[in-house]
Amino acid sequence: MVKANLEEASAWLLTPGSDVRDYLYSLAGERLVPLMGNASIRMSVFPHLYNDGYVIPKEGFDATHYNSVPLLMLSGEQEFSLFSRFDRYFSSAIADGSIKTDESISKQYDFVNKYGGQLYSLFNLQDSAQKMVANYHAPIYGMEILFGENAEVVGEKMAVFGSFHGVFVPLLDTDSQNYTGLVGDAYASEGAKKLSALFQDYIYAFIANGDPNGGGLTAWAAWQPQAEENILFLDADRTTARAFMGKKAFSYESVLQSIDADDSVTSEQKQALLAQVMSGRWFSQGLDVKYGNLCEFD
Repeated sequence: MVKANLEEASAWLLTPGSDVRDYLYSLAGERLVPLMGNASIRMSVFPHLYNDGYVIPKEGFDATHYNSVPLLMLSGEQEFSLFSRFDRYFSSAIADGSIKTDESISKQYDFVNKYGGQLYSLFNLQDSAQKMVANYHAPIYGMEILFGENAEVVGEKMAVFGSFHGVFVPLLDTDSQNYTGLVGDAYASEGAKKLSALFQDYIYAFIANGDPNGGGLTAWAAWQPQAEENILFLDADRTTARAFMGKKAFSYESVLQSIDADDSVTSEQKQALLAQVMSGRWFSQGLDVKYGNLCEFD
């Protein structure tokens, strides 16, 4: 199928006819995969969540009817750290090592890591639960992992990323080598091993019973919007692990206010970071609206 120009081709691809389906099915994967190489949780590049009406309601999470079964939502605190550090905005600084030695570049990374992590963690748990809870007829359990934030506990290597996207994987699979190059031996301490056992106990109870509580574990209350404590936090030091109920100390609105007030980077750097690194992500709709849908990537 050939169209006269890009505009006509784009319009045709958005039509619901079987001819579009047949055309897309005919394409080799080798043609499609390179187009999505910079997706990095950017939905406009790789829209891989489909409102199919079965797994995800047609209305998205703003629905009134759900398959209401016990639900566990999990997040780290620095969910954006891997995506931001390996964004092409910082590629030259990674290549020459200046992200570690140039204070201006380090401050820019710290800026997107901090606020991107806060917005992403809110999206993963609090914002999603808030949208669902009024019409969800089964308990929603929220968990946030803090392990990774303290360099004295995890070492300088992991502390760069904090409680990153996937921080729970080595807690489930203690033999996993997937993150060793990033975090070193952070998970080898006695505290990390106890955290792994604690995390697995909660997950096992949830899978077995639809309820993560029991077996002497710290009580994990279901998420409620007005509760004083509605999230279970997990953390560990070098020798011990702990679970405790708490609540996020920030909201989407307060994060955006903090971004406005932050003077750790110049106004020009801030505009570039918001436009080139933080825009168009899963978590960034409110940020994109506030800053005029800035979006500068291919």
